[in-house]
Amino acid sequence: MEHNVALISSVISEHHVTRAHVRLAGDTISDEEAGRLLREARNEWIPGRPEASADRRTRLQQTLRFVADGLNNHFATEEAFLFTLLGELLARALILDHRRIIEALDEAHAAAAAMELEQLEREELLTHELRIQRSIDHICHLIDDHARREDIVLDMMLKALQDD
Repeated sequence: MEHNVALISSVISEHHVTRAHVRLAGDTISDEEAGRLLREARNEWIPGRPEASADRRTRLQQTLRFVADGLNNHFATEEAFLFTLLGELLARALILDHRRIIEALDEAHAAAAAMELEQLEREELLTHELRIQRSIDHICHLIDDHARREDIVLDMMLKALQDD
């Protein structure tokens, strides 16, 4: 039981603590940290500036990859014990959330890599940049919703384990 309490406490802690600087790409990152990093990347997109597009696209791709790698590590930690503690259906539901988030990150990364923003007219550039911002907003929404649902379940489990 103490092991389960420690695991759940660790995951909850990752969700609640936003680290100012994550140094290694192999680190796990909390859901909140992932959202913060993506919002910062989105805010770098100043519409209609083709001269800065290549650099912004590169930084966005790096951020998307970094967030996906960190969340994959975070999710792997969670998934190692979800079935044992939650039961099959609830664990599968949370794992589906994990997959949706990673798929959205991968799609956004691929879309950013495929865009040749420097070649676009100003109106087309604005349209593509708006699409990028909406994609990042969608990913942030997925992460925030998932973290909220998962925290509720984990908090309930922690209380039950500590009550024993």
